[in-house]
Amino acid sequence: MKRKFVAFDIDGTFFRSHLFWEVALELARKDTLHPKINEEMLELYSAWKRRAHEKAFEEFDYKSILKIKELVTELDPKTYDKYMEKTLQPLLDYVYLYPKKLKEQLQERGYIAIAISGSRIEEVDLFAEYHKFDDWIGQKFHRTKSGDAYTGTIDATWDQKERLL
Repeated sequence: MKRKFVAFDIDGTFFRSHLFWEVALELARKDTLHPKINEEMLELYSAWKRRAHEKAFEEFDYKSILKIKELVTELDPKTYDKYMEKTLQPLLDYVYLYPKKLKEQLQERGYIAIAISGSRIEEVDLFAEYHKFDDWIGQKFHRTKSGDAYTGTIDATWDQKERLL
């Protein structure tokens, strides 16, 4: 049976921030993300928020993502997971009203609502379940069999959303 669907980008479009950044920034503030990125990420974020220069957002976005990808095997997934829910739980309702209402109206009309995000799937799971999306896509950081380390393989979603849909 064919059904209509609607897809919402989460970070910055539905959610008033970025799920991934909120968690990574909280870890950096607690000096637990990674010694090679904690201070730099916070400085880049501050420059963007202060509008220090016209490329401040792009610099924060690009450099923080690139650095995390570079250091992913040195990040502790258990620490990340521990802070994820504590960080995001109070922010789950920080959404833009228009897309939220539109999603609800279209679901009432029988549409399947899909959330797509460049954030980690664990963050997207929490957000999408809370907002009652029917299906969702998020970035996957592969873990070792024991789950206590990242392998270094990342199934990115932020740069191929149209293909994934």
